[in-house]
Amino acid sequence: MNAAHSLTRGIATALLALPLTAAAASPVTATALDYTQVTEADLADHWSLEQADIRRYRNYMAREGQFFYAHLDPIMVLGIIESDPKRRTRYAEQYLMAERQRIEAQTAFAQAVGAAQIRLFGKEKYVDFSRLPQAAAIPSLTTAQDSVRPHVGAPLVSRLDPAALQAGDTVDLLVDAACQAACYDQLRALLQRPAMTIALYGRDFADPTALVTWLEAGQASWTDTERQAAAARIQPRRFDPLAFARVAPIALPLALVRRNGALIGRLF
Repeated sequence: MNAAHSLTRGIATALLALPLTAAAASPVTATALDYTQVTEADLADHWSLEQADIRRYRNYMAREGQFFYAHLDPIMVLGIIESDPKRRTRYAEQYLMAERQRIEAQTAFAQAVGAAQIRLFGKEKYVDFSRLPQAAAIPSLTTAQDSVRPHVGAPLVSRLDPAALQAGDTVDLLVDAACQAACYDQLRALLQRPAMTIALYGRDFADPTALVTWLEAGQASWTDTERQAAAARIQPRRFDPLAFARVAPIALPLALVRRNGALIGRLF
């Protein structure tokens, strides 16, 4: 073995030994995290509770609740463990109001995200996941997509006699911003049929709130009774292409009837 080869081996050996030596000399330790302690007064104020409620909540969570209810908020935990009917009712009302506020905030943010998507990136094409290379390994995905992909020619959904409508049916009504009198007339006629929900889908609207504006504009000549019925039974929704995928493109409005979630026919 020549001197140069011996020197190279020596350097390599020393380099390989460095991490082990450093690890032995400086053991890795977890960084201590210092969380700010939240006082009972702070928690009580945040959740609109009494400090006695917070003490009871913390005591229960320390003894038992941590194993079952660590993911629940204080109001729900207190409501679950409360045995007094009046106090349980108070917790239930508090939880309900807080949950409604959370849902309103989440919905408002989702609408803001949708509006930002259209404003920043425009109307992008829908992604057909069955055409991705990975889909070849999942035959069930391709089969499911083929079952709902629209076919050229006659509609896959047959016409339904309006007389066949039943209480509890849901009508998926598809409109767009350009559809005015025809869509409003059909919507008004659907409201004459009681005990039926109308899911109103808007296609090609500028933003999520534009469909609601469109709906309100169409009710200018309606009676108070019709407006009340509209508020109770019409549910504006974001356009879902899969909801109308089994129908060949036709002029709007388009109305599909669902019974217990299953598509049973097309009204118009």
